[in-house]
Amino acid sequence: MPENSNSVKLSDATLFNVIAEDCVPEHAVGAFRRLCALCTYEFHRAPAQRGITMPVSCYPFYFYLRSSVLLFNMKRVAFSEQVSGFPKLQVGILLLIQVAQYTAELSTDCYIWHIIKSFHTAKAHDEVLKYIGYLAFADGAPQVLTYIFWAFQAERFGRKPIMLTGLISLAFSMLLYGFGRKFYLIWIAKFAASLLNANHTLVRTALGEVTPSLNHQPLAFLTIPVSYFVGSWLGPLIGNNLITPWTGPPPADAPPDRRFIKVFPFALPNIVLAIILLSTALLTFLFFEETHPYLDHQADRGLAFGNLIREKLGLSSSKGSYSRKFATANDGLVDGEDDIELQDPTGAAEDSSAPVFATYSRPKLIQMIISHTLFGYLSAVFAKLADSYFTESLNKDSIGFPFMFKGGCGISWVDLPVIVIRCLVVAIIITVIAVPLAAKYGAILGGYRVSLTSFIVTFFFLPFFVFVAPDVTGIPQSAYYGFLYVLLLAQNTFFLIGLAFAATLLNMHVSAEDRNIQTAIAMAAYAGMGYFGTMLTSWMRSLFNNLGLQTIFWWLLALISLFTLLHSRVIAN
Repeated sequence: MPENSNSVKLSDATLFNVIAEDCVPEHAVGAFRRLCALCTYEFHRAPAQRGITMPVSCYPFYFYLRSSVLLFNMKRVAFSEQVSGFPKLQVGILLLIQVAQYTAELSTDCYIWHIIKSFHTAKAHDEVLKYIGYLAFADGAPQVLTYIFWAFQAERFGRKPIMLTGLISLAFSMLLYGFGRKFYLIWIAKFAASLLNANHTLVRTALGEVTPSLNHQPLAFLTIPVSYFVGSWLGPLIGNNLITPWTGPPPADAPPDRRFIKVFPFALPNIVLAIILLSTALLTFLFFEETHPYLDHQADRGLAFGNLIREKLGLSSSKGSYSRKFATANDGLVDGEDDIELQDPTGAAEDSSAPVFATYSRPKLIQMIISHTLFGYLSAVFAKLADSYFTESLNKDSIGFPFMFKGGCGISWVDLPVIVIRCLVVAIIITVIAVPLAAKYGAILGGYRVSLTSFIVTFFFLPFFVFVAPDVTGIPQSAYYGFLYVLLLAQNTFFLIGLAFAATLLNMHVSAEDRNIQTAIAMAAYAGMGYFGTMLTSWMRSLFNNLGLQTIFWWLLALISLFTLLHSRVIAN
């Protein structure tokens, strides 16, 4: 750049101070010094921030530094620190609770169509969809209010009794669902299961209370995507294989066991699920320690029985006071400049019980709840709408690249579940490896942002799967399925990683004293946006489909994803 009165050449030292103050995290300072030593940069004076702006030639380097900040901007935790002192038994029981929950909740989706048709209440296709909508309301709407109600009960009576209440009520709701011979009975079962169960939020609270240090939180919250994967595989497996449609002689001439199958063809999977839930409740009663920081010292008869069993097995007994007090709990984010490195204010990096953050910030918590809610909305929309989009038949006469088409990709209902489950298996393996690595390199917030970026890419490219379908272009089905594998594998991987990081970041932002209530508020917003937002978005897709402009619909979702990504920049600001 030519020298003039409006330009100045900065020395490496000055450049280092200017940019380092703006964007370089502590762990990147060494690399930044080395790069500065290799390069010479010029700046011209302008009324910009700090009175200095960069020429175009400097932007690649500057954006490299900014990407380092956006991705690797948190405390680094070596894997040895992550596993040292990790509360394996407590987190293991919380994992079992989540697996039992997801398995029960996801088991009915695979035969919900058949159970409604068996009541002879709905004759036409559209009527069945209407009754499925009624069940979806009973399953989702009560959570918006009951999460907060049960959180207050958990403050009064403790986490453990309320989690046991949720498991037991869900078990009996599953039995009512399996033995119900009228639609209103299975609707009541769904409604009761949602009304009396807040374990999804209480488990997150308990995970935060048993892991007050950032060292243990990535592995602890990794149980959320792991349990979701196991439940999404085990639930349909039980539901599909244990329903018993009637094939045989009339009930009057059939053996007693066959008469039972005729009358209750959907009972067996729900009996098995009730047994799983009650067994999980028993293990929780015997071995899980209360995590409420003011109630963990109270007598726990279940834990006393569990200690007797441990002693009989030659194992050490629990002291019954696992949780840390507020003075040593995670207490929000550090106040200060944008994207600063998270600090251990006590300097006790080796102490797993030391506080991770210095102060609690309500504005930052509100921004995190908004981001967490938007993440839940995007996840729910993809999960609910993508299946129907992939399997709907395509109206070939409506195709007009790049915006116009009606219907979907026309993929077989038999092939799609196989593709999805294969992608989920690979995705969970990658997730189990990626989450501890992200914690090791300080990329928890960065990994969350990458997960949000994946929604932008997915929603942008989804419409093009119609235009390259075998019926449209004539490409081999194997090649088309290859593209589908790539998309679903990438999206499922980043979704599961984002699920773990979103829960971890939410736990970092809440105050230790009000962790339970604040987590419940966040989960109520998450559930409400997931249910009501998905319902509204489904209506919008139908509208755009009737207009033949589905590409615009999916790109609007990509814009919402972009907004969510940009908003995530505010989380640490």
